[in-house]
Amino acid sequence: MAGCLGDSPLVVGVPFPDDGRPIDATSGRVVSHRGDRLDTAMGGRTGMIDRKPIEVVTDAPSEGDWNYDVRGGTGTGTINGSPALFASGTTHSCADRLYVPVNLDGASAANLYAFNNLYKDSTANCAEPSPADALCQASTNGHCPTSLWKGASAVKLAGRLDNGGVAVSLNGTRLYLNTTAGRFYEINATTGGTPAAAQTFDARAQVGGTVANFTNSTPFVDYVSNRIYTALDYSNGTRCRVYRFDPANLQTPIFVDLTTGCRTSVVFYGGFVYLGGADGRLWRVQDNGATLTVSGAPWPKGILTEGNFEGMNNNLTLSPIISAPTLDVQDGGQDYAFLTEGDALTATRLSDAATSGITIDGNGASEATSNPSSPAFDWTTHAVYAARERLVARTVFTPSSMSFSTLLSDTTVGAGDSSDPYSSAVVYQPVGTKYLYIGDGGGRLNRWDATTMARSSRAMFSLGNTSDIRSPIVIDYADGYIYFGADTGRIYQITQSQLN
Repeated sequence: MAGCLGDSPLVVGVPFPDDGRPIDATSGRVVSHRGDRLDTAMGGRTGMIDRKPIEVVTDAPSEGDWNYDVRGGTGTGTINGSPALFASGTTHSCADRLYVPVNLDGASAANLYAFNNLYKDSTANCAEPSPADALCQASTNGHCPTSLWKGASAVKLAGRLDNGGVAVSLNGTRLYLNTTAGRFYEINATTGGTPAAAQTFDARAQVGGTVANFTNSTPFVDYVSNRIYTALDYSNGTRCRVYRFDPANLQTPIFVDLTTGCRTSVVFYGGFVYLGGADGRLWRVQDNGATLTVSGAPWPKGILTEGNFEGMNNNLTLSPIISAPTLDVQDGGQDYAFLTEGDALTATRLSDAATSGITIDGNGASEATSNPSSPAFDWTTHAVYAARERLVARTVFTPSSMSFSTLLSDTTVGAGDSSDPYSSAVVYQPVGTKYLYIGDGGGRLNRWDATTMARSSRAMFSLGNTSDIRSPIVIDYADGYIYFGADTGRIYQITQSQLN
């Protein structure tokens, strides 16, 4: 059996995903020479990542460009959190499931959706919903997915899923979510059900205050131990509680408090939890087994703002970090964390917290604002991709010198505010060209040649200027199908050929 971190044996009882793979916003948060974080945890590629589509052909007929209104007929609600896919086999099939969070209070309507029968193509000719579903706009070949959780099975979670994505267990049987009401949920991925039928932890009640919530927060499932890590912002944004949940008993998590607020997702690797704080610093929390402890000096580490180190310019104020870190691990014996804050992209060496950075500035102004757009890292080329102020940039990171190369960049097409794009960059390589993808504030899904970032290589799929794509993008490794949500409350499936 394949190994996990450092090629040590897998934990007994953890199923090896030969016939399934979770794909969500956390998949690219830990990257090594082995592949994404699942491949890293399993000590090598599991096989699912090698399922590639044919070469992208821009004039190919569409076989999948449906979209579905997940506002439940309310006319309100957006999708700004990450959908998640559980690919159930070695090729895409009608059993694959898509899960979609909605920024809508569960008191008014369902705010978590599940779909199967996602495809109608030469590999999987899935059934149509019966009766026809009026909330779906069918693909060009007339297909709609099947919405699974309706009526008594509808999932109505307390609070909203505001920039909070869906995390999927290794075997695809459980979903984990955070809400703005300070609730952590475990949902049966097959049956759905009301909150009464799911395991729930009320973090707001535990900290004893109403000003406590999960925002910009997707739980992180450790595929080796099956434990789940997340962080709660409380006490009017001045404190953060980092949790570790054990699947056997979600009601008694262990936790530790930070002396700052937090509005971001955490990443777990090598026995440590990493997250950005409201104080503009990268924090590290150690999992000691029975307890969690906050790492001391040189942690927490203040990272760059406007291309300056902490302390080099005392007039600078560190911005709150609301994007999740992306880790480059097992890289020449070292591990690194990439973060965006204000106008900066930074790299922090995890062994000693040494930090360097480069300015990503799309408008030439100094801002102390941040957004939830996390960097993407391609281990093969050591290219890091970050987005700020409608600018999407590529730079190559050299670990030995902790330096960044000159930026290659282009602008997104859609207009947005000064913090746009909110969507996170994703790198994906079909046969042939490697591509970079990101959504923008003008309702465009953008794709570039990831090596050149040349304007001439840019292709788009447009929802229209009245839409805003703030959700992260999920790409099915099997065939290149792309999933993303919009502020119109619709979830989209498009094929690579729809980008032109």
